[in-house]
Amino acid sequence: MTQTKNRRGAQRRVHGWWIAIASLMATGTPMTWAQTCTPTNLGGFPGARFSDGSFGFQSHLKVNPDGGKASYTLGDHGYTYISNGVSKRSWGTWTSCEPLAANCGNLFKEAEVGAFGPGTQEFCAFALEVEPIPPKTATQECGKGRKIIGNGKGRPILGSDQLDTVDGKKTRYYKSMTHLNQWIDGKALSVDSITIPMIVVPTGNGEMLGRIAYVSHGGKSTFAVVGDTGPNLGEGSIALHELLRYGELQTPPPIGPIKIEDRCGPVEKGVKPPYSVRPDVRNDICKSNQKMRGAADIRGYANIPNGVTTIVLGKARLPMRSATVVGETITLNSIKKAFDDAGYTTEILNRMARCLSP
Repeated sequence: MTQTKNRRGAQRRVHGWWIAIASLMATGTPMTWAQTCTPTNLGGFPGARFSDGSFGFQSHLKVNPDGGKASYTLGDHGYTYISNGVSKRSWGTWTSCEPLAANCGNLFKEAEVGAFGPGTQEFCAFALEVEPIPPKTATQECGKGRKIIGNGKGRPILGSDQLDTVDGKKTRYYKSMTHLNQWIDGKALSVDSITIPMIVVPTGNGEMLGRIAYVSHGGKSTFAVVGDTGPNLGEGSIALHELLRYGELQTPPPIGPIKIEDRCGPVEKGVKPPYSVRPDVRNDICKSNQKMRGAADIRGYANIPNGVTTIVLGKARLPMRSATVVGETITLNSIKKAFDDAGYTTEILNRMARCLSP
């Protein structure tokens, strides 16, 4: 009983801990802060909430390639698997494609061969743009913002250009979408995972889209935008991973597959995080004196396992045209400008980060 009382007392002291940030100046704009820091649990991660509406947490960082041209390709050779962008119809209901037993990758390839026409497997797409199959003029929904692919009801939209492949050829890709869009030349377009640092917030928190986040890891940091929704916290775009690992954007690798005769060569050895090589045959990895058993693809799957600090700012947001569309082209400069315009400073961020420190 005594130990229980002591733990409860410690919890009360921790949750009552607060920090005061008073009369700080930000880019010439005076702001007065009387900001409390309340430690809490956020999505299973240690975190804190702040009285200005900000919140922060420490976590791993998974890779979310959605929005990039090379996310999903014909033949399922993109930076992420097709099964990560769809669910499938099974016995009259939509079921997850995540389990290997769902066999969504092969079923999608079969539907692809059948031009997604009548009789092919139906999928519900939440990360792929969809168009109707003529003579139909409208797509069919399978949930809010989701469209049906397959069985003659819809097909994924192909990109207008092509991507370079490992063997020096070209391949087509499917347009990938993000929940947040940007207004470019009179159109609402998805945000590119390859060039824009983005984080993901849980589904049901779409009101956070467009907010600015500060993300740091291993002595490197960057600003990012809340650009997508998903199952959990702890996901970020390819650009975010690269800025945290290298401090600058990298040249993306070509699209696979790496043929069996080319395995363990210069291309495969040159792949670096956040990309990794995923073989078609389980455990078919490059080792000395080991004969390769199949081809492999280059995927965006090299996560940062821990130690990432993310602070989503309560009062910094890109200028929104609507709830899901930024009214301008999103750039690294526009993200930083939104931070400055909201009156935040490096000192404020440092104090927030200290609140999150163990």
